[in-house]
Amino acid sequence: MALGAPPNRDGAVQEFTGYRVQHTLVMGPTKGGIRLAPGVSLGECAALAMWMTYKCALLGLPFGGAKGGVRCDPNRLSAGEIERLMRRYAAEIAPIIGPDRDIGAPDMATGEREMSRIMDTYSQSAGQAVPEIVTGKPVVLGGTEGRLTATGMGVVYTIESVLEHLDWELAGKKVVVQGLGNVGSVVAQALVKRGARIVGVADPISKTDVLEASCDILVPAALECQVTDENAGKLDTKLVVEGANGPTTPEADTILAERGIPVVPDILANSGGVTVSYYEWAQGVQRESWSAGDVAARLETAMQDATKRVLAADGKGDW
Repeated sequence: MALGAPPNRDGAVQEFTGYRVQHTLVMGPTKGGIRLAPGVSLGECAALAMWMTYKCALLGLPFGGAKGGVRCDPNRLSAGEIERLMRRYAAEIAPIIGPDRDIGAPDMATGEREMSRIMDTYSQSAGQAVPEIVTGKPVVLGGTEGRLTATGMGVVYTIESVLEHLDWELAGKKVVVQGLGNVGSVVAQALVKRGARIVGVADPISKTDVLEASCDILVPAALECQVTDENAGKLDTKLVVEGANGPTTPEADTILAERGIPVVPDILANSGGVTVSYYEWAQGVQRESWSAGDVAARLETAMQDATKRVLAADGKGDW
């Protein structure tokens, strides 16, 4: 779809291209993030929508996968321009979304503010407040406690479950985290509280040298394709936990498997975000409000159960 934005401050009008892909409606409404990035494309959205379907299936959520976004450089847009962009995007996709059809969520360069714009625009057309049209909203607008830290805490709960299976103690383990955004920063802080030692971090997220630092647990929590066939042989770690989407290429996966380094896949490790998004959606549909402790307890149980299912599906019960 082409989005014609209102005039910029200099009076110029710029056109942007936006997408929304729904992978499958078999399991229920579709669910997926909305991003603002220069690389947004139909192919990328389709792949990520399918990816989300797998995550939801693994966690037992009643959603199919979806993904969307607008191709732009958000760093070159003002707050007002981004608001107009999000409202126009919401208006364009309004006929194909809904709380029982397709539910949006934050992604790259979007957050609570952008989700509130989409909710407001959709609610205006519906004639009433529809908080369950998106997740990742401010709590005051129907969001849920624990959403901002959900993906990072999901990674932490997965690490704890995997280490329990491997009969490792988390306390004292050396950890490297690539990327200190919403995921990596939460992972680093939570692991330190649990006794782990953070021996390497990297931000900005383009830095890859840190991946080769000696550690027990490596958490790539930045961008996709960070561990490749060029550096997989140089990794000095005992376990890789994918905090980002697709940080390890298929070629790197093969190399790591040959070296005996287990990789906890992203569809498990970073699925905490969509899990708590489901909790937010459920609260909106039922007009309920859960406490932060209740959300955290539910998330921990969900991640533990999902990890057990992955281990059982492996056949040997090993990575």
